[in-house]
Amino acid sequence: MVDIEVIKTTFQDAVPGVPFFVRGDVDYSSKVATWNTLAQPRPLAVAQPASPTEVSAVIAIANSHAIPHLAIRGGGHSFEALSLGGVDGALVIDVINMNKIHSDPEHNEITAGGVGIGGQIQCGGYGFCTRTFGTLVDRVLSMEVVTADGEIRTVNDKQNTVVGTFLIRWSLDKDDIPTILKQLHNACVSGSTKLNPMIIIWLGCLEVAGVILADTEAERESIWNDLRKNVPKSREAKIKPMDFIDTVWGIGLTQTSAPWCASNSELKREGEEHLRYMKIKAGFISKLMDDKFLEQLAALAVTQPRSGVRVQLLGLDPACMPAQDTTSVKTGEYGGDRGVTVDEGEKRRPWLTTAYELFYPLTAGGYIGDDDIEETVNGRDMMESYYGQHLARLREVKSKYDPRNIFHHPLSIPPGEA
Repeated sequence: MVDIEVIKTTFQDAVPGVPFFVRGDVDYSSKVATWNTLAQPRPLAVAQPASPTEVSAVIAIANSHAIPHLAIRGGGHSFEALSLGGVDGALVIDVINMNKIHSDPEHNEITAGGVGIGGQIQCGGYGFCTRTFGTLVDRVLSMEVVTADGEIRTVNDKQNTVVGTFLIRWSLDKDDIPTILKQLHNACVSGSTKLNPMIIIWLGCLEVAGVILADTEAERESIWNDLRKNVPKSREAKIKPMDFIDTVWGIGLTQTSAPWCASNSELKREGEEHLRYMKIKAGFISKLMDDKFLEQLAALAVTQPRSGVRVQLLGLDPACMPAQDTTSVKTGEYGGDRGVTVDEGEKRRPWLTTAYELFYPLTAGGYIGDDDIEETVNGRDMMESYYGQHLARLREVKSKYDPRNIFHHPLSIPPGEA
């Protein structure tokens, strides 16, 4: 039995500068709060170190007390609350205070703390500009990692664009969706790698939106005109020229809690201020979608609930990826409207599952970055789906650096034979 009060005293004595919260503390609830009503586990305690040295000290104390379950919280955006352990009782190492960024323009390098980037890198690092620039993990030069034994290790491998955001939209109820999907699919696949498209089905619409990363205005307009020429006439089409930094600003205004804040000083990790329900399923499509599949997808699309469900197809660059990783697909059920309940969200889940199962035979497996503990349904092995041919090697690495499996959650890699 873990005596949390004894552990708290030990932490406060050994690392007095590290904030530490246990159940019963005034601030505990705010430190474990999460925005998704789908999963809200209650950790044993939360430590918030601000450096690798402090992380190491926290792990050392946890090991000395034989605490069996540690979880790491970065951005805190796990849909299944895996950064809080996924189940009750974890000691959470929250790196929210490791938020410093250093820029070295001379060497074109950036050094960043773990919060908001560690989990993204572990899962590959896909975003709106991936087709042009590749994945975030392929841009990493070096990492400082603290392993389960508390050792700090350095891991490495020796060794102004003109931007426009765009949107083209069709109606699911009034347009020829099968034909549009086929032409849109082909246009996105054959387009310039400076075109970063995402096909989206939601709110009664089929649309393609994204970013064009060009070197000149003429190149940007050429890419845009080629896209327009290769897709059917739409009900809406627009492009907005902007600087690259403005695309980041736009994401902040539309995909974070920023719109609810009166000033930037109020920005913080989301807790329970804007609760909503979200379930997501995602995978990698390993080959181009044929006409038969696109007709099936079109038929399913017109039955989609007109709110709360979204399908996204993010086009990648096959030349920069292994052959099986050419496109990622997300099928998301979400409740972003005020007053949406868990019951309302659950009612939309069957359509979400049907859509994911339609895509799954085309995939190389699930995408761990959009975590889903239901990946075991329909007879699939969750570990094989998420980690594929790399699982055996990853289990060996896990056994070497974390033989007690103290870093774990329901979707993490289990130890294996070394």
